Amino acid sequence: MFSKLNKALVLATALTLTAAAAQAVTVQAVAYGRADLDALARIANPTATSTSLRSRARAGVYEGVTRNLRRTYRTPWRAASRPVRRSATFTAVRAATARYEFGADQAGLSLLWGSTGRRDRLSLFNDGVLVTRIIPGVANPGSETVPRGGGGTYFVTVSDVLFDEIRISNNRGAFEFANLQVVPAVPLPAGGVLLLTALGGIALMRRKRA
Repeated sequence: MFSKLNKALVLATALTLTAAAAQAVTVQAVAYGRADLDALARIANPTATSTSLRSRARAGVYEGVTRNLRRTYRTPWRAASRPVRRSATFTAVRAATARYEFGADQAGLSLLWGSTGRRDRLSLFNDGVLVTRIIPGVANPGSETVPRGGGGTYFVTVSDVLFDEIRISNNRGAFEFANLQVVPAVPLPAGGVLLLTALGGIALMRRKRA
């Protein structure tokens, strides 16, 4: 019995260590060309929960747009074939911040990130606390760098992270993106946590008696 309880305690410790290690955010970026964009299912971006604008010309959060707006934003679908480019929607955040809030923790996200620039910011928060901030051209520990400039489009995934809010911003130019999706976290059931805690406590008590 003592051996089984010890094993349960070890399992609980391993789960705790795994959860801590999972907070090492992983970022991956893959360049997408015409064939990739044409084959990609088109998914409408969510509507921003709230927005804030800077005092600049053409500042705004432009949602559900389909084409370039001169000197304001460029579609991340521009490398796609003409029919896709003319119909695929995207969001452009120009001299502004768009916030996307969720009622539960999320464990990852993906999006098409167009014309990556040095002023683009993809920030993840949990309970109002900054978890990570991704800036093109700046490396994240243990992760790929989202390339900066060149006017290309990248399929970016962020994983090994817990967040309940996304902030997308650019304080001067525009952050253009499409196909924003999040991955809900799957928490360990509360009953399972209590059971592991109880088993660990019993194991410690038996050890003291021995």
